[in-house]
Amino acid sequence: MTERDPRLTLQQQRPLDVLIMAAGLGTRMKSQKAKVLHELAGRPIIAHVVQKALALQPRKIFVVVGHQADKVEAAVRSEVQNDEIVSFPLQREQRGTGDAVMSAREVLKDADSTLLILSGDVPLVHEETLRKLVEH
Repeated sequence: MTERDPRLTLQQQRPLDVLIMAAGLGTRMKSQKAKVLHELAGRPIIAHVVQKALALQPRKIFVVVGHQADKVEAAVRSEVQNDEIVSFPLQREQRGTGDAVMSAREVLKDADSTLLILSGDVPLVHEETLRKLVEH
């Protein structure tokens, strides 16, 4: 077993992938619109989360979609320059956070990366906070 150089961050040792959970119904919001599509500062909530993820320069972003998947995908695609960086695993039934992560199991099985999991409805997390989390 090779030892890791303690001066290197995880991101320097393995690529970073980001999984964004964005399949939820938003039932507590009492709205037909997917909760990640509600707007904050004139843009869908998911747009803010995607921008934070992109700032970390990940290899790949996986956005788990479900409710209103086509609209969520369109909102995400409008935020990325390179369409190849993003993919959209489908959570067929919205059965909670753990199931959302499990929905991406197949696309992540050979990733060999550091995986950062974000909620698509938490747009106010600071980029620096995420960066420190990944480095830790």
